[in-house]
Amino acid sequence: MKTIYSISIFALALCTFACNSSNTVQHTVRSNNRFEYAVNLFSEKGSTTVILYLNAQKTDSVVYELVSEKPANIYDAATKTFFIHTPAQQVAVTSTTDIAPIAALGKIDVIIAVSEVFRSCNAEIQARYATGNITDVGSELYENAEKIIAIQPQLLIKTVYSTAFTQNDVLYVQAGIPIIYNNNWQEATPLGRAEWITFFGMLLGKEHEADSIFAEIRDSYNEQKARYVHAAHRPKVLLGEMVKDTWYAPGGNSYIAQFIADAGGDYLFSENNERGSLPMNFEQVLQRSQAAEVWIGSRFSTKKELFAENQLYKLLPITKTDRCYNYNRAKVEQCNDFFETGTLRPDYVLRDCILVLHGNSAAQQGLRFLQKLQ
Repeated sequence: MKTIYSISIFALALCTFACNSSNTVQHTVRSNNRFEYAVNLFSEKGSTTVILYLNAQKTDSVVYELVSEKPANIYDAATKTFFIHTPAQQVAVTSTTDIAPIAALGKIDVIIAVSEVFRSCNAEIQARYATGNITDVGSELYENAEKIIAIQPQLLIKTVYSTAFTQNDVLYVQAGIPIIYNNNWQEATPLGRAEWITFFGMLLGKEHEADSIFAEIRDSYNEQKARYVHAAHRPKVLLGEMVKDTWYAPGGNSYIAQFIADAGGDYLFSENNERGSLPMNFEQVLQRSQAAEVWIGSRFSTKKELFAENQLYKLLPITKTDRCYNYNRAKVEQCNDFFETGTLRPDYVLRDCILVLHGNSAAQQGLRFLQKLQ
């Protein structure tokens, strides 16, 4: 399972085979946005039009017109506008992170296809798959277009890694399947990601329920954050891990770095302005990590496994302590709920970070996602 900060690596891979985006359409950035935290979405309150910005500069976007009658044409290439018949009744998703908001809205039954279904921790998804009500359509990065077209979902929710349409996407449009491009991974804040449930609510006819759920998440998150804004001690935190000879850490403006700041911690590379992954050589990390009091991000369960993977880990002073953590407490076989429920419920993740940074051993028994290396 990919880590929360390595998504940019996959982005680079997809960009290599995406088609040339010659139909870029610019849409004016406007105020009066109903989305308070999700910077990649715009919709006026009460409107059935949603603009999805595909890049940080907001110079490229896709428009979604939500309509109550089945449209004669699902896509207008000139304006990059999809016409979406709502509420959607049959949906295919290419990422397990999209399952959590749909499940929270009580609409799990609309999902008829999932990429790599074995990665989902949702028991109802697994039960529906076992009874043949859900089709596994392959890898998130290389979904099986033939299977998707064969089952004809009313809507395909697909993670987007570049501003270009891939060849598969053209096939979907030709087959009459509109695509919701999900780039919530580009949201720099945990609440920005979570607020995408509001868009899902608009698509599924559960707008008011989505607003209520997000309000609960927002209030819970901000209440916890407020308690540690002026923490007397802000533990220094090392994030990331090595892949072969390169250490990949989240950028200083990334989603996971925001968790550390909001939990009253001091991320060692917080001065970096990147949102994606930050590759470094081990010497850079070794020098900075001398001050680390907590390390979060190993994929291993034990230090024995860690050192077997790379002996260089032994040189990090933090590995001589008991304050090394992975994201695996909610992992069962190949599914990890940190990447499913954790994306929708950043207040749960923030609580874990607070317990790790400021809680004692007894309090840490209540961790939901983070787990101490043994």
